[in-house]
Amino acid sequence: MNRLVVNFLLLVFLLLFMSMKNNRTILNAQETIGQNDSLKIAQLKERITFFAGNKQWDSVRYTANKLILLGRSTNDTSCVIDGYYRLAYYEKKAFRPDEAYQVYLKGIELAIESKDSLKAAKMLLNVTTLQLEIGDFLGAQESAIKGIPFAKAHPKLKLTSELYRGLGNAFQNLTDYPNAMNSYESGLKLTTNNDLKTGILNNIGNCYRKQNKLQQAIEIYRQALSDSVSISTKATLLDNLGYTIVKTDPEKGISLMEESIIIRNDLVDNAGLIASNIHLAETYMIKDSEIAITYARTAYQLSKKIDAKDGEVEALSYLLRLQPNTGWATEYVRLNDSLIKARSQRLNKFAGIRFRTAEIENHITRLSEENEIERLTSEKNRIQKWYSIAGLSIVGVLTIFLYRRLLKEQKDKKVITNQKDKIEHQKRNIEKLQREIHHRLKNNLSFIDLFISLAKGKFSDKAYLEKLNELQSRISSMFEVHKQLYRKEDITTVNASSYISTLINSLKKTYLSKNITLDYNVSDSIQLDSNISFTIGLIINEFVTNSFKYAFPNEKAGIVHITLEEHKANYILQLKDNGIGLPEDFSLENLDSFGIDTIKLLVEECHGSLALTSTNGVEMQLQLSKNKPHET
Repeated sequence: MNRLVVNFLLLVFLLLFMSMKNNRTILNAQETIGQNDSLKIAQLKERITFFAGNKQWDSVRYTANKLILLGRSTNDTSCVIDGYYRLAYYEKKAFRPDEAYQVYLKGIELAIESKDSLKAAKMLLNVTTLQLEIGDFLGAQESAIKGIPFAKAHPKLKLTSELYRGLGNAFQNLTDYPNAMNSYESGLKLTTNNDLKTGILNNIGNCYRKQNKLQQAIEIYRQALSDSVSISTKATLLDNLGYTIVKTDPEKGISLMEESIIIRNDLVDNAGLIASNIHLAETYMIKDSEIAITYARTAYQLSKKIDAKDGEVEALSYLLRLQPNTGWATEYVRLNDSLIKARSQRLNKFAGIRFRTAEIENHITRLSEENEIERLTSEKNRIQKWYSIAGLSIVGVLTIFLYRRLLKEQKDKKVITNQKDKIEHQKRNIEKLQREIHHRLKNNLSFIDLFISLAKGKFSDKAYLEKLNELQSRISSMFEVHKQLYRKEDITTVNASSYISTLINSLKKTYLSKNITLDYNVSDSIQLDSNISFTIGLIINEFVTNSFKYAFPNEKAGIVHITLEEHKANYILQLKDNGIGLPEDFSLENLDSFGIDTIKLLVEECHGSLALTSTNGVEMQLQLSKNKPHET
């Protein structure tokens, strides 16, 4: 009996030992499989880097997709996200922005779902950069704003500052300078990285320059140059500083821009060289047209070399103005039309991808809500089993009632959501049509301006050229309204300060008078309705044109000052010059001037009033109603 017990215990011990050995074998096998997967992942990443370095893009795509598939087969979400990140990054390198955009959206969705804030922030930053490059500035705003909270989870990295910089660039391209400056300042506060800091300072300087705040721009560029900057950043800052200074100190400005070109030539920075040559072409247009042509040709040839279509169009616009009787017009029209069409198609494609992604997210949200309802109902049924038959019956009735009510609420919610989606879709279509109308009008005005430039090259009669210049100024004031409306999300209003600043710069270039200074005082907060903006632009154009022509004879020095104030029911526009003024016996009703007649007609259409005085020059005070002018 004892022997039997001993044998039985030995058998149990043997079985336990064999079981432990088998478990150890299984654990070792699993550990080996895990090591093999990690090795495969590392090898695939090395291959992707190798193929990308040799620009073997098909091999990059194939290997990145293998990395994604491996991650899915092993339930390694981090590996899948990394595969999406690498695939999208190199699709952009291979000049396939549409494919890169789609892959980034998949990666971002998975990174957010798995709470990988670092990869989500990095991919949203790359998407912001991609959208800025193709001109989708509203999309870039959305991506940057979405990425900032994820980036803030990693304060030691420079991701948050880079996203704020991308957001600022989007605002700047939409001429929303106050928000652009706020975004840049937020980015500056969060970074100690010197290259990024100087890059943001350069963006702030550009923002000041575009608002014609030249002294502030110069101070910012010099502040950036005083820091330790890379050689390429130094070239950019020197070019922008010279381009700004040249308006007040031509010799110094040209010297700085030429220094920038020397650096960029050494770096073989073709994109930077295009910008430098265009800046110098514009600078020499007044001083020496032959030198200007040389710089414009260089910019055009460099743009063709690296297939930079925007650079080609800008360089051609200068060549066309400098050599109006050559064949540049045909190439300009063809290339500009092609560029606009391609950009429009890409923007529409990006918008479609965003729309489909939003639909998928909404669908996932609805499914999650329905699953949650089912889970709660199941839990409720499990608890009900412990009740008595009577209690179960009552609860069953209440459950059915509540369930039907939930279904009805869900159905009503879907109906409301669908109605909102339809309304939003109709609104987007209307806005798209309005934006397209402004775009077409802008293009038509651009072509009219182009044809007038061509006509000017055919005649030498001074009076004829003067009238054509006046006509171009009027067209330019209307063109700028359509240009700003097309580029803004709100297509019903125009920023008064930005509009008047651009209009004044255009008039300066038209009349090229060094003895007359144009000054304006307009608050950044004033937003003009599109109808009244046309009227104000044309009135300013007529007054300034008359001042340039008649107020300062024999190159007398003078100032033309423009002030716009906003009140509850109207705008107050004050136009003043300190020229020779009007005759002592002048009468507003008897003045024989096409410009004055035009202003009186515009004021009448706006239900406004006009007061004209001539003391120490000419002063015109206009009161324009905010109410929409009647249609004619």
